[in-house]
Amino acid sequence: MGQRARVITFIGGGFSASATVIHLLRATTTQPLHVVMVEPAPFIGPGRAYAARSHPYILNVPAARMSLFEDEPGDFLAFARETLGRVDGQDFLPRSLYGEYVATRLREAIEQRRDPTQVDIRHDTAVDLSRHPDGHLTVRLQSGSTLDSDQVVLATGTPAPQRLAVLAGLEGDPRCVMDPWGREPLRRLPSPVLVVGTGLTAADMVCAQLALNPGAEFHLVSRRGRLPLPQADGRPGSAGWQPALLDRELDRAQSARAVVRAVRAAAGAAADAGCDWRDVVTHVRHRLPRLWQHASVAERRRFLRHVAPSWEIHRHRLPHAIHERLEALSRTGQLTIHAGALDSVRPAGGALRVRFRPRFASVAEELVVGSVINCTSPDYRAAAAADPLTRSLLAQGLVAADPCGLGWRTGPDAQLLDAAGRAVPGLHYVGPRLRATHWEATAVAELRTHAARLAETLRRG
Repeated sequence: MGQRARVITFIGGGFSASATVIHLLRATTTQPLHVVMVEPAPFIGPGRAYAARSHPYILNVPAARMSLFEDEPGDFLAFARETLGRVDGQDFLPRSLYGEYVATRLREAIEQRRDPTQVDIRHDTAVDLSRHPDGHLTVRLQSGSTLDSDQVVLATGTPAPQRLAVLAGLEGDPRCVMDPWGREPLRRLPSPVLVVGTGLTAADMVCAQLALNPGAEFHLVSRRGRLPLPQADGRPGSAGWQPALLDRELDRAQSARAVVRAVRAAAGAAADAGCDWRDVVTHVRHRLPRLWQHASVAERRRFLRHVAPSWEIHRHRLPHAIHERLEALSRTGQLTIHAGALDSVRPAGGALRVRFRPRFASVAEELVVGSVINCTSPDYRAAAAADPLTRSLLAQGLVAADPCGLGWRTGPDAQLLDAAGRAVPGLHYVGPRLRATHWEATAVAELRTHAARLAETLRRG
C-alpha cells in the first residue's frame, strides 16, 4: 500500500495563507501531501487587503519591495511589467494588481506542484475545530462537512476595526461606515466627513471620497492627530550611515525609553551624514522582534502607550504623492486634523453632531458633519472576536490571547499556545496576529518571511 497523504488544512485564503502554500508547494517533498484551503470568498489569493475594489487604492510600498519571495526581489516588478508594460521599481501600483499577482503565483504553484501533492480549495467557512486524543484535528465547515487534518494553519487575516462605543447608536445608519474594508461597496458620503483615525486607512478613505466628490471636506480625529510620514520621493539617498553604534546601544537597552533614546541619536547621526532617516527605521525594524520578545509585559505596554503611535507613522508610511495631496488639502482648509478623543456622535436632524475633547484641553468642542468613517486600527483582541471558530478555540483553551491584546500567543515554528502556555501539536498560525510575538508582522516584508518559515516546518511534518 502507498503512504497515506498528510492532510494540511489552511483556514483562510488571503495573502498569508497563499504565501505559505506557495512556498510549501515549491519545496521538494517525498511524503504525499493533501493541502486544503478553506476560504468563504469566491476567490483565493488577494484577501481583504488586495481585493479588487471600485476605487483604485494603491500600495503604500514601491513595487520593487513587494515580491512574495525574499530571494527573488524583482518578482512582483517583473509581473507588473508583464501586465502593465513600462513600470519603474519606485512606482506605487494598484493593490488589486498585487492581489492578481498573489492569485497568479498561487495558481502557478498549484499547476506546477510536484507529485505526490494534492490541493483542494473549499469556498466555505470554518466554524469549529476539535483536537482528538490521537493528535489529529477535525475542522467543521458551515456547510456541515468536516476535514480530518494532521495539521491546521489558522490564517484568517486582518480583523475589522475597533468597535467604537461612541458610534454604537449609529449601527445600520447609512451615514456611518463601521468597516471601510468590509463588504459594503464604496459610495459617496455626505460632506463634511468625519474620519476616526489618521493612519493609512484614513488616507485611503479621503482619497476614495475625493474621487467621488472633489469638493468634500474632512475632519480627521485621532489621539495624537498625526498623519503617517511620506515614503522617500524615489531619488537615491546618500550612503555611509554606519549602524554599528546603534546596534551596541540596542543590545544594552533595558527599556522602551532607552530604545527611543538610541534610535533618536542614530537618526540624528544619519542626518549629519547626509543619510535618510528611513534607513534608520528600516534597520530598527529588523531588530524590533528580538527586542520585543525580550521585553516584559509591563515594558511592552509602556511601548504601546507611549512609543507605538510615533513608531507607526515612521514605519508605515504614505506614498509621497498622497502625503503631498493631504498636506495641500490641509493648507486650503478642506481637510482638518484634530488631536483628541471623541466624546459622542449623535444624529441632529439630517446631520451628525460630534463632540470631542482636544488633547490637553479641559473643554470639549463640537463639529457638525454629514457622515463618519471608522478608520481605527484592526481590533486584535480576543474579546472582540465574534466568529464561531474563534469563540470555540477560546472556549476549548486551544488558543491563548496575548496580554497586550495584539493577537495569539505562539511558540517556535508558529505553533499556537494553549491556555496553559503549551504548544498545541499540529495547530499553527500565520498572519498579522503574530504581532503578539514578533511585533513586526503586518507588512509583506515580514509576512513573506513568516510564511516561508512555516512552509518549511510543514514540509518537515
